[in-house]
Amino acid sequence: MSAADAEVPVPGQVLAHAGVFALRVPAGWAATGLEGHRYRVRGEGVSLDVSVHRGPSPAPDARATVLAHARAQGAPDDVAALPLHGDDEPTAERAGVRWEHDEGWHLAAALCRGHDVVLVTALAADDDQRAAVERVVTTLAPDDPPRRWWRRR
Repeated sequence: MSAADAEVPVPGQVLAHAGVFALRVPAGWAATGLEGHRYRVRGEGVSLDVSVHRGPSPAPDARATVLAHARAQGAPDDVAALPLHGDDEPTAERAGVRWEHDEGWHLAAALCRGHDVVLVTALAADDDQRAAVERVVTTLAPDDPPRRWWRRR
């Protein structure tokens, strides 16, 4: 999970919830779920879980969100938040985390904006699956509707 990745992570489809998030999904991958709440994305022998939460309070910091998730899943105390694609460092709006565990690699990314929190999580058995998951997870971004350049009078 690094901004140093020069290639566009995933050409293909986009899984999006209008005004909340967009996630680039490779052609051939499939997404199922309850729109606006929970999705499962499958491909290349792995699956990603995408959950969308909207609360009455402003969303917490994305770095704190992914670190709390990681610790709840048994990550070591020294695990650090990582930047997502296009960022130089983890931000309050977008951050990721990964750590190695007995079952393989755990990966997560959070998008925290307004009152919305989007969490993408996955478990990869080996380095090839980890790379496939990272190409998708790191594309998590806000889905901003196009702005109008004209003004009504």
